Amino acid sequence: MILPGGFRRIASIVLIAASACDCFGETLVTRDGKQISGTIGGVYGPLVLVTGKGTSRLVPVEQLDDTSLGRVAASRNQGAPSATDWAASNSPVAQALRGKLTQLNNGKLVDYTMPGPEPEFYLVYFSAHWCGPCRRFTPGLIEEYKKLKEGPAAARFEMIFVSNDNDADEQRAYITSQSMPWPAVKYTALGRVRLLEKWAGPGIPCLVVVNREGDVLFHSYSGDTYLGPQAALDAFKSLLPLLDPNSAMTRRAWYRSARHDWLQVHRGGDVAPSAYFVSLDRQKYPVARKVDLTVTVEVDAEGHVVDVVPSDDGLSEFSSHLRRDARDWLFLPAVHGGQPVAGRATILLQL
Repeated sequence: MILPGGFRRIASIVLIAASACDCFGETLVTRDGKQISGTIGGVYGPLVLVTGKGTSRLVPVEQLDDTSLGRVAASRNQGAPSATDWAASNSPVAQALRGKLTQLNNGKLVDYTMPGPEPEFYLVYFSAHWCGPCRRFTPGLIEEYKKLKEGPAAARFEMIFVSNDNDADEQRAYITSQSMPWPAVKYTALGRVRLLEKWAGPGIPCLVVVNREGDVLFHSYSGDTYLGPQAALDAFKSLLPLLDPNSAMTRRAWYRSARHDWLQVHRGGDVAPSAYFVSLDRQKYPVARKVDLTVTVEVDAEGHVVDVVPSDDGLSEFSSHLRRDARDWLFLPAVHGGQPVAGRATILLQL
């Protein structure tokens, strides 16, 4: 680091986020009674972003008490605003950057406007040519960027280079020598993008991940502690698969909310258990062809699987594997007279 002139994985992500705030807005309460003040800035898979005046924090929804979880679920159900074309977006970040970007094209820096819908995330990279650690980090960052742009997350993000060089010529030389594939804030416009002051750290290289509102999700600094740009990048990469609502971690994180809604819908009624999260380690089932397997599942009142029995005796050899996998399954419990009770369900699996 040079001064200029993250469940285990989830836990690491949260540590990289900026500090929590006690400033304004509503208060969320964790299951152990801790209060988190701020405003819900977004829901990202199993995490909720709580923002305040210049601060933000990512909190696992599993840590919240039932009331707070309900508020976050309501925000999640509203959904994020649909993306509009970047050129017409009214988001704080798009407005701050519009008309102020440049990109390398055939060896020259030209004015740049992002094509298509606005990305959900911006990776803001503070760096400079004169900074040795920056020059060493940038080539690897370029490779990571290209890999992400070739994958399913391509439209979700864009990198923005913010120069800490001494003048426009140094910025141009740095962009050109590294063949940076991403847009940069024009050197002459750096002083006109006020959000940069909010995002910048004490030193460089510094990578900051923000949403469209400009709220910080991940930062190269945690307070005064320098974590480095790779830490922020790794946290962002770890978040991407969790944005899939069907990912295992995200489904499990929202089970308590789904169970609450299930019991509300069926209060006063009777209903059998319903599968919520079922997965198989298919490598344990070496079948020569695809097999449809009907299984009977015993579910307790909490939605956990007590036993699972295949209906086809010819596939009883897989019973032990099924029981092992079923330890991680979750069901919305049976309801009798409006109360959760143990029950039995029949489901179809494909091996």
